[in-house]
Amino acid sequence: MGTFAAYVLLWRGKLGADSIAYALMNTVGGVLGGAASAYYGAWPSVASNLVWAAVGMQSIAAEVHRRMRCRRFGVA
Repeated sequence: MGTFAAYVLLWRGKLGADSIAYALMNTVGGVLGGAASAYYGAWPSVASNLVWAAVGMQSIAAEVHRRMRCRRFGVA
C-alpha cells in the first residue's frame, strides 16, 4: 500500500521523484511487503520487495548526499 500511495502522490504532483518522502515511502513499503511475503513463504516476492527497499534506501542516501553537498558549496 505504501508504494502505491507514493506513486499516486507522485502522479498527482504532491511529491517529487527526488524527494526523501517518496523514497522513504517506497523503502517502508518494500520492507513491509517483504515481511508479509516472508510470513506466507512467498520467497521470490520477498526478494523483489527487499530489492525495492534497497533501491529506496539508495535513493535516500543519494538525496541526503546531494543536499549536504549543496549546503557545503552554497548551491541552491
